Order: sequence, then structure tokens, then C-alpha cells
Amino acid sequence: MATGGDSMSGMSERRENPEPPPPPPGGFRMGRRHIVVELLVAGVALVALVMFFVSSSAWMAGMALKGLPVSMDKSLGRAAAAQIELAQPRCTNPSAQHYVEEIVARLAEEMHDSRFEYYLVLLDAPSVNAFALPGGFVFVHSGLLEAAQSGAEVAGVLAHELSHVALRHGVQAVLRSVGRLTLIGIVFGVSDAGVLLGHGASLHDLSYGRDHEAEADSMGHALLKRAGISPLGLATFFDRLRRDEIEAPEFFSSHPDSAKRARAAQDAAMGFVETTIVPAPVPCHRLEETTPAP
Repeated sequence: MATGGDSMSGMSERRENPEPPPPPPGGFRMGRRHIVVELLVAGVALVALVMFFVSSSAWMAGMALKGLPVSMDKSLGRAAAAQIELAQPRCTNPSAQHYVEEIVARLAEEMHDSRFEYYLVLLDAPSVNAFALPGGFVFVHSGLLEAAQSGAEVAGVLAHELSHVALRHGVQAVLRSVGRLTLIGIVFGVSDAGVLLGHGASLHDLSYGRDHEAEADSMGHALLKRAGISPLGLATFFDRLRRDEIEAPEFFSSHPDSAKRARAAQDAAMGFVETTIVPAPVPCHRLEETTPAP
């Protein structure tokens, strides 16, 4: 017969080590409401992840840019420039080529940036346009010289384009265009940056966003003033193009806030005293080339 002490000891052990409750009949079952909540949470998380990748592409492009040497700009620009030069004829008037080169040289002196040397090509193209590729490759259409009514207008357009080069906007545009996994690989050093060279040929089809345009505008205004040229030419040129319903340059045409940008150029020119007078534009085609024979 167990003693009273043994009985009390057994009861104490049972209290300290209770047996687990039996499983519910039919096994463990998850309620429908719980399943719906889990699916909703997973869906929200997936949407948030997608939105993060979309919204952070610009940030990742900026991070990748910091690790890319300037030599990548030149390689990308050279590849695209070679294709453009093969596809479009150049202006045959050396005076017109020299005119644009002189303006670019004057602006380049005030860039305070020795990373790039500017290679200028004057194309025989009627459209009113100019654009710059990474690394300092600048293309000007002859239509720009024909539409401009002052040297300050031409200088304003070129100052804007040189600013795109110095700010490395073209490379950033390429970085934004590649797949996000590739971009992440470049940021973390997993992917070779040489993969970007495959996108260089399509550089002239890329467009800049409003943030890049605003940056190039602001830097272009400052560059013009350091060179002694009034930013007012940039504003008057665009105002006249819009008024006459002429096709605007690429850096204006794709942005609905161009009037605001013109006003910003006017504000930058307020109170500025111009010390450099840029000569009138020299057309690509000589008078005898455009005058019909008798």
C-alpha cells in the first residue's frame, strides 16, 4: 500500500508535468477566414515588392553610375555615334562646322570639367534638333542653324546638351533601360558593366525625364553666364518655335512643361549683363546651293 507521502509526491509530479491535450477530432484544420487573410497579406507584399523595384530603378541607376568609370561613357557614346554618322550625311560647309565648334569650345572652357573632350558633328538634316551622347559626342542638325535667329539661341541649345554630358544623363538613361536584375547585379558587382555596351546603339532613341531636363537646364543657364552669354536666347528660341508651330528640339518636344522651362531661362537672364556676343548662325547650305539655276 502506498503511503500518504508517496501519494502526495505523485500528485505533485502530475501537476508539474501535465499531459498534452488530445488533438481535436479530425486533425488540425485552418479556417477559411485565416486562409483569406494569409492570401491578402501575400498579395499586398507582392504588390509592395513590385512597386519598390519600379520606384527604385532611378535610385539603383544612380548607385550603379557611381561605380562606372567615365571610360564607359565614352565607349557607349562612340558605339552610338558611329552608327549615326554612317546613317546620316554630314554638312559639307566647313564654315558652318567651324561656327558650331567655336561655340562648343567657348562653352567647354567654362565647364570646369576635364573628364570629357567634345567631339562635334554637324549633320545635314532639316529637323530643328541637337543631342549629345555620353562621353562628349555632340550632334547638331543643320535645321537648328537655319531656325535660330541669333548666336545666343544656338549657344543656349548647346549649353543644355553639354550639361547632359557632364551630368552623365545618357549613361543613367541606359542604366534605367536595362533589366532590373542586371541593374542589381551591376550595383553589387555581380554583373559585368560591359553588358551596357549592347544598349549603346539605341542611345539616340532614349529620352530624358523631367528631373534630368531640369538639371541640364539649370547647369546650362549657369554655363552660359560663365561664358558671358545670356540665357535669354534659350527662352526666346523656344518661344518662337512654339509660336510658329515649328517642330521643337528633342529636349523640348517631349515635355509638356516647356513654357515653365522657358520662364526659368528668362529668370536666369534677369539682371545679367552679356559680355560675349555670339555671331549670327552660319547655315549649312551656301546660298548658291539653295538658289535654283536660271
